[in-house]
Amino acid sequence: MLMKMLQVHRCLLLGCAVLFCGGVQGAKTYRSAFSSLEAHLKGKLKHLETPLSSAAQENILSLLTQPDKAPKADGIDSMEAMVMALAQQAKAEKTGQEPAAATGDVTEFITQIREVLKVMEQNILDAAKAGDDAIKAALANYTTGACPVYQTDTKFGPAGFDGDFTKLRNTHKTCREGISDAKQAHEQCESIRDSLLSQEQSALDAFNEINHFMSPDECKPSVEPEQYYTVMKEHFHAKQLAFWESYYRLGNISANITQWVCSTKTVEYYNKIAQCKTDQLSLEQTACDVYERTNESCSFLGTCHTNNWNFYKDVVDGVKANIGDLKYEWRAIKRIECLLDAFTAADIDAALDLCIQKTHSDIEVYSSAANEFSQDQMVSYVTPAVCSTGIVEIKDPNSFDFVVTEFTNQGIEAGACYASCCTRPFYTFVTHHSTYVSSYQKLYPEKPHVGMVEGGFESMAQAEAACQMETAVMCTGIYDSGCDGALGGEDLLYLLNGDVDMSNLRTSSRGSCVIEMKLGSTTETTTLAEFDCTYEVNMTKSVSGVTSFWKTETVSGYGFSELFRFSGCTTDGEGADECVAQGVDAGVRILSGRDGIPAREGSCCNDVTNSVSGQKRISCNGYLNEYTKHEATYIAQSQLLPGESFTNYDEATKQCLKLTHDCWGVVDDSCDGTGFALADMKKVKEGDVLKSTSIPATCTWEKKPVAPAPPPPVTCADHVCPSGMTLKIGAAAIVGDTDDVCCDAAADAAATERAYDGESAYESAYGGESAYGGETTYGKV
Repeated sequence: MLMKMLQVHRCLLLGCAVLFCGGVQGAKTYRSAFSSLEAHLKGKLKHLETPLSSAAQENILSLLTQPDKAPKADGIDSMEAMVMALAQQAKAEKTGQEPAAATGDVTEFITQIREVLKVMEQNILDAAKAGDDAIKAALANYTTGACPVYQTDTKFGPAGFDGDFTKLRNTHKTCREGISDAKQAHEQCESIRDSLLSQEQSALDAFNEINHFMSPDECKPSVEPEQYYTVMKEHFHAKQLAFWESYYRLGNISANITQWVCSTKTVEYYNKIAQCKTDQLSLEQTACDVYERTNESCSFLGTCHTNNWNFYKDVVDGVKANIGDLKYEWRAIKRIECLLDAFTAADIDAALDLCIQKTHSDIEVYSSAANEFSQDQMVSYVTPAVCSTGIVEIKDPNSFDFVVTEFTNQGIEAGACYASCCTRPFYTFVTHHSTYVSSYQKLYPEKPHVGMVEGGFESMAQAEAACQMETAVMCTGIYDSGCDGALGGEDLLYLLNGDVDMSNLRTSSRGSCVIEMKLGSTTETTTLAEFDCTYEVNMTKSVSGVTSFWKTETVSGYGFSELFRFSGCTTDGEGADECVAQGVDAGVRILSGRDGIPAREGSCCNDVTNSVSGQKRISCNGYLNEYTKHEATYIAQSQLLPGESFTNYDEATKQCLKLTHDCWGVVDDSCDGTGFALADMKKVKEGDVLKSTSIPATCTWEKKPVAPAPPPPVTCADHVCPSGMTLKIGAAAIVGDTDDVCCDAAADAAATERAYDGESAYESAYGGESAYGGETTYGKV
């Protein structure tokens, strides 16, 4: 029983610790009394050397096997056995059949036992009352004030906010609208002051010119001083009117300049930007607070009621279990009292039999609160409408819907969100390929940024972070001269100032690009076509009628059936500027695809001409125009693309490349170069290429993916090959033995000779027409 009492007490202690101190003390007192009673009985019985009679043993057995009286604790069991033994002793004393070493009269000892039993009875009643009080306290905690009480129209906002975002919106919008006026006033002041400074310089130059007398003829040594001064006097007298006009004009301009002190307007402009950022943050942070408070309050409301009900129910269940144990203990004590009464009865055996047969009442041990428990006690509560409908007054500041509704649709150009709930990237960077800007449109930040070197940046991540920190007012994007994210290591990335018109970018023939910073969700490109194919284009140069191989360019981002050609000249672009500077007014020749958009530059537009001698499709959408042959293998019929069959290898591989991610490769059923089928990329898994045992055997050709960038090369022991020599790496060098690395001059010379041996050598190096198998090959357009 004590363990049960402790378990219930531990449960009740969670909510109402103060109420249960009496229960705890009662349990301790009950345990002490129980132990004391058991010790007294053992002390009394140790003097009984004569075994109990068979009748006494039968009475004890009968008592312990009664279904309603089966003891739940060894202590109760031993106590009742001891009392039965004392009853046997009392009977022996009464009949004069005292056993050896009998203790004599037990009346005084029985009186002591009765006093202990009374204490135990009171402790049981106290424990039952403590459980009843615990249930009432848990019910009160559940029904009165433990959970918040709301109305249907309750809203959850920060202190002092009435739920209307109109004022915050209007304040922010008005501020943003004022930025353009402040900027115009600032720029107008700077423009006027610059103009006046220019006028002042011109007026000063004019005044100095008039106020200057120097005549080589008059300054000769042979000229008399009197004559010189006379001529000078006549000179200034003739320019007297022009002198004073120039003098007063210069004075007026200088006086006017002092009125155009633009520092105030500049400060006002940037203060306006700062104020708008503060107003934007106020709007966004208030929205964040509303969302955070609403989500937390709505979630807690249901959890609070559920948890408190479950706690109340657990207390009831625990008390009910404890009441059952207390009732058993109560009946056990009553049985012991009955046995004690039998000690003084005239007929002890009859009295004992009566005790055994008697069923003792436990009605005194109860919990009215436990008996009254019902599911009907569950209380209903009001859930605010916002918990079901969500917040409709404003979007979540951490979503792009917020940007669209609050800024984009209102024509507001806002900065990044710095409110507490904002974790999304505010800007997206959109790439405009084959575009460039003028040098004066580059932004060289005055404040330092991470990774900034001489005004530029060595990585795209650093440039993007810096542009966002400058905000869209100051920075519109990034200029990448190589359109490679500065991965080439030669050129830096530069920020672009706020004057760049992204809708009217200049066309680049060098492959540079402009990355626009704008509001959005993901990085994208404006030239993403259905196919993204890479080509190698072989160019020739004709000088004085002699045509020779010039160079090979790799171009990407084109369609599957692209055709390249040189189509005229242009004076627009970096290369054109260089040609014009060299005296070629027509600019530079342009290589373009079918769409006419410049892809690369050629020679200057003079008597030197260019042409395309060949082109090769290298890859498309992540797959090379190359296939790995697997001898004596096949793919199950169910894994082939239906209806796709081809008479030759070239047609099959061309179509497989065109299908990009849908085609795994090609299958030649007899491996004889005829009768090809295509394998389905989605169905062919690793291990599905099976060994072919047919005669002749089938073979498969697997399409190669574009390989990742190669690792840095292993270098010679001195890290640099001598001039004119090529680095060769042996197997031992891979594991660190640099003795196996050599530099081969002969191999380098042979490669150089092949590279400049004209068109035929170039075709030989690349395998000629038969090697490509496509619609257009090197040496044949």
